[in-house]
Amino acid sequence: MKKYLSCLLMLLMLLFCTACAAQGAAGTETQTSGSVEGPISQLANPLEPVDSPAEYQARLGIQVDAPEGAEAVSYAILYQRIADITFLFDGHEYNLRAAAEEEDFSGLYGTEEKTEELDPGRNATLTAIRSGEEVYLKITWTGGGVTFILTNTDSAEEADIKAVFEAIP
Repeated sequence: MKKYLSCLLMLLMLLFCTACAAQGAAGTETQTSGSVEGPISQLANPLEPVDSPAEYQARLGIQVDAPEGAEAVSYAILYQRIADITFLFDGHEYNLRAAAEEEDFSGLYGTEEKTEELDPGRNATLTAIRSGEEVYLKITWTGGGVTFILTNTDSAEEADIKAVFEAIP
């Protein structure tokens, strides 16, 4: 009798595990012709494209724009609180972010190699950040309760990013 009961319990556990495995497989994402199906497709995109920098003022209370002469400019709001502008300037790609926060929201991670004070009136500093073999440049400054962060990750020279900083309205 104990053998039959043990066999019956093992059979029930096997059926239970098979059913769970089939249900779990049905809930996973699959890649088909460039689209994602399943639970992962329900995740919110933290980057919301916007039409112009006027939306930063209206929605975030922040006034910021790309410098005169910038090309391929795109505007977005990141995490519903950070103005995010990407653009090309003199052949290099830059990212300019602004938020009413004091933390570093640049998205650059690594070891600070060098820091240089640029403009004491705006509390502006240039920082070189090493990440592996790459060195990225970041200029951070403040004004009107807003922190601004300009970054470059495609090997622009310090003079290049400084020129962009000076050109930002």
